[in-house]
Amino acid sequence: MQNKIVIFSYEKGWHTRVLQKEFRNRGFKTKCVDLADCFLEIKKNTPKIIIPGLGDHLPLLAIVRGIAGGSLEQITKRLDILHLLTAQGVNVINHASAIEKSVDKGMTSFLLKKNGIPTPKFWVTESFERAKKIIINRVKSGNKIVVKPLFGSQGQGLKLIENTKNFEFDDLLKINPKGGVFYLQQFVPLKKNIISHDYRVLVVKQNAIAVMKRTGQTWIHNKSLGAKCEKHNLTSNLKSLAEDAARVLELNIAGVDLIPDSSVVEGFKVIEVNGVPAWRGIQSVSDFNITKKMVDLLLQK
Repeated sequence: MQNKIVIFSYEKGWHTRVLQKEFRNRGFKTKCVDLADCFLEIKKNTPKIIIPGLGDHLPLLAIVRGIAGGSLEQITKRLDILHLLTAQGVNVINHASAIEKSVDKGMTSFLLKKNGIPTPKFWVTESFERAKKIIINRVKSGNKIVVKPLFGSQGQGLKLIENTKNFEFDDLLKINPKGGVFYLQQFVPLKKNIISHDYRVLVVKQNAIAVMKRTGQTWIHNKSLGAKCEKHNLTSNLKSLAEDAARVLELNIAGVDLIPDSSVVEGFKVIEVNGVPAWRGIQSVSDFNITKKMVDLLLQK
């Protein structure tokens, strides 16, 4: 069991297949497991973490490719499994505390800003009236505001507010009706005559290894929403900013999203950091096997 690697995912697909292939090429056995199926129990008066397919043994390495949605209790229990595996000496990538930081946009923005990494202005509040006041004041100042779910991915649930004349503020409640938390981010404008786009940089073990330029059909540039992926040079500024963002959030695998901004010396602002990133889009515009490079870095020690 000591050469067994667990890939935590609630669904199998391209990413789990290519990871399993690369580990298999190196002589490692892998097992895809849903964190929902793992549990804790007492055996011979000793607490055990039970992972289906491993009995009461622990893996050599655990890679988190997805955590299914659920109730607060269910998510807490799944993160507990990751926390406890780390406490038992298992190398978990990414570890639970890093995932908790990156999945929370407010925490991500706060830590980036605190550590001097250029990122847009942001606000997080539970007060509908406060959120409304912030939006009105910022728009009056000539800015645009992006409203996002605090927990969310793939560009879902985003709303751009450019003016408040025809905006129905009650629509804010539809973005995150259960959470009752408003995450507001100041929109980063591009220079005139430049087509709106952003960049996704993949960072593994503090090394930025690949980048792609994304151009969306709207102001949202997620591949899952039809954005066009293009090959791009991994410039020194993109590389250093992405690596710094991953380091601040303690992520061993990170997808860092950056947008051009000539108002900062670095030339870019980090708008989001994904702790469970996809890399199929970047692979489609890269000349090397990204998964192979990733696994090489993960097994370096």
